[in-house]
Amino acid sequence: MKKLGLLLSIIIFSFVGYSQQTYIKNFDYHFCKDVDLFNMTNKGNSYYSSSIKNRGKLQILEVLQWTWIGDPGTIVSLIYFDISEIPENSKILKATLELHESKTQWSERVIQSRESREFRICKVAEPWKADKVIWKNKPSYTTNGAVIVGDNDNLQNIDVTQMVQEWVNKPNKNYGMYLETTKSGYYIGVVLASSECEDTLLRPSLNVIFQTNKNIKAAKEIESQTIQETHQSNNCNNNQTLIITNSNLDEVIKITNFSTDKLAEIISKLDDGTYLVQLIDENQNIVRFKLEK
Repeated sequence: MKKLGLLLSIIIFSFVGYSQQTYIKNFDYHFCKDVDLFNMTNKGNSYYSSSIKNRGKLQILEVLQWTWIGDPGTIVSLIYFDISEIPENSKILKATLELHESKTQWSERVIQSRESREFRICKVAEPWKADKVIWKNKPSYTTNGAVIVGDNDNLQNIDVTQMVQEWVNKPNKNYGMYLETTKSGYYIGVVLASSECEDTLLRPSLNVIFQTNKNIKAAKEIESQTIQETHQSNNCNNNQTLIITNSNLDEVIKITNFSTDKLAEIISKLDDGTYLVQLIDENQNIVRFKLEK
């Protein structure tokens, strides 16, 4: 099932009469690398050792201005998605970054104590290695075109369309994203789930709708195989999560403890349009397919 989920993460829907075709592509944690970088100057603080070690295997990504045992510190995060499957110079219609706050006790403490969650997403300007980078050798970045994520903005629907378009136009310039707080002071920021998070549904992902006149191999065959596999393998599974998003990547339905024998009934209630259907089982295996009404 996991192999199938990976294979099936690309979905196509075509508009008759146009030479270009429109694709929906989900870049999940299999395409992602991330790490956070901790800066603390007081060597006498017990947390100082964490600032000189690589933090690439943590289940969280922190973006914080905070204090630890009374001493101030800063944590930023780096996130990179391999989007090389999108042909160069494709037109990006929409790209949304999906992040989730961690469910850890530390995250709950931050939520209760913080004065603001606001942060910004900048473009990294040079290469970095997730298993090597620390604060002292962190890559440079640019604030030009940065995306501000405000206190009330939806973390699961962050618009990064322009950023992704620039990477598709110049693939060799895709070094990922640099997340940092925007406000001065302390008790500001957010604790996010990383690509190492035990709960795979909380891991970062990037959803892209794009147009290209280049063929993406076996897209139609993948779609047919997905629908067939969904009916054959999951028909009796009552412990799944159903998520349906429309062509704008807006979530229209989310049902937990879902049985696929109810799928026809759910589909019948949808308005006409194009949808991305995702079925996630108890082992976090994912099957995705396109639905047109």
